[in-house]
Amino acid sequence: NTKMLELHENRIVELNAFLDEQRDARNDSKKDFDTTIEQIINEIDLVNQTVIESNERHELEELEFAKMGMKNKKKSMVDERKEAEERKRMKRLAEEHQGMLGYYIRLIDYTTIETLVNTLDKSVSKFYSEMITRKTRLFFTTVKYGKDSMQFNPD
Repeated sequence: NTKMLELHENRIVELNAFLDEQRDARNDSKKDFDTTIEQIINEIDLVNQTVIESNERHELEELEFAKMGMKNKKKSMVDERKEAEERKRMKRLAEEHQGMLGYYIRLIDYTTIETLVNTLDKSVSKFYSEMITRKTRLFFTTVKYGKDSMQFNPD
């Protein structure tokens, strides 16, 4: 649960201090998001590697079976046919999984962006709600009077 906005109830802050707090909150949330994105990338790499290895393994098994096919006559034709159908099914499934990797990555990308947008939307809604319902002020301004000038903070 990443906090992207730092609001303190019933506390009036100087605008520059508020902006500094918000920058720090954004930097902290950016670190959280970066860590999460790294974890997602590692998981995608692992799935990608697993699918590709699965497809390659089925291709190697098919070659091994072709080499040994004539040597192994101990099985009945029914068993051999069932094994051949199962190998074909597994190979087809591995190829199908490899073909869907792009869709999988796209889905993860969309889901990640959607989560980020929802988090930002909640933060903006929270800030807006705070601005409307707050009984006290959120910011204050200081005015310094000099001999020949006035100084406003923030400008």
